[in-house]
Amino acid sequence: MRWRPGVLSLVLLACAPSPSSPPRAAELDVPKMPDAGAPPPVALRATADRAVGTCGGATAGEAAPPLVASSIDDRGVAIEPGKVTVLHFWATWCAPCVAAMRNLQVFHTRLGAEGLNVVAVSVDDDEPPIPAFVRELGLTYRVAWDGKHEAAECWKVPIMPTTFVVDRAGIVRFVHAGYRHPEDSIALANEVASLL
Repeated sequence: MRWRPGVLSLVLLACAPSPSSPPRAAELDVPKMPDAGAPPPVALRATADRAVGTCGGATAGEAAPPLVASSIDDRGVAIEPGKVTVLHFWATWCAPCVAAMRNLQVFHTRLGAEGLNVVAVSVDDDEPPIPAFVRELGLTYRVAWDGKHEAAECWKVPIMPTTFVVDRAGIVRFVHAGYRHPEDSIALANEVASLL
């Protein structure tokens, strides 16, 4: 795997404090990136071998469950074969969810052309405020609504937010329950980079 210069920029941008967050007293220790010639940490299965998981939850190392949710626009939502997918379960009332979604926009902007698919699934009870909320945040990645909570139950989402990273073969590689900035932004950037 080759580390691209954009990955470091992505980590730095995603970890920049938002205007509403207090300044940090200590400097951030950025994790050391692996050697450019190092093999990826996980052998990737061929897309043709992808097995669709069942609604028994999403566990690292197993096939991703199906994603059934209503897109808020006409683009549809899916775990796309051949792409790395970051699937983020969120709600409009959840402040950490919103902070994570802003960072996911940076990921989408920087890495979408390299095969990153970002999907955010709202578990709000009502859909009407979601499109306006998404416009207000300036999000351009795919957003869906799970008003009946079927997708959240299928994926066994424990808390808001919960973020899953699914590899190109449809296997869940990482699960993040909750969101701590900047620690989770760094971890997520490294996980995505290791799979692209």
